[in-house]
Amino acid sequence: TFGSDNPIFGTTVNPLNKRLSPAGSSSGSGCIVGSKAIPFATGTDVGGSGRLPAHFNGISSIISTPKRISVEGLQASIPKLLGLNTVPAIFADKPSTLTTIYKAL
Repeated sequence: TFGSDNPIFGTTVNPLNKRLSPAGSSSGSGCIVGSKAIPFATGTDVGGSGRLPAHFNGISSIISTPKRISVEGLQASIPKLLGLNTVPAIFADKPSTLTTIYKAL
């Protein structure tokens, strides 16, 4: 997806330009870090939802290879979809923050 919304808070907007998409199903994480409200956040990636929000919101992200970081407790968005593995994504204000968080995990 190229954005996200919910019935309580409405459409997620790009903090850099409200006319542009925040990108991806993990766009909330990308937006909150991109707005400088927090230094890092987590999300997931299947087909770009951990990479596109970082790019669109001017921040850094890294995704794990399957099984490198535990996905225990993670709910699949599309259960039993063969061939697609959800992997954890980390969003951060700068690469050094990514390094610190990734090493801690």
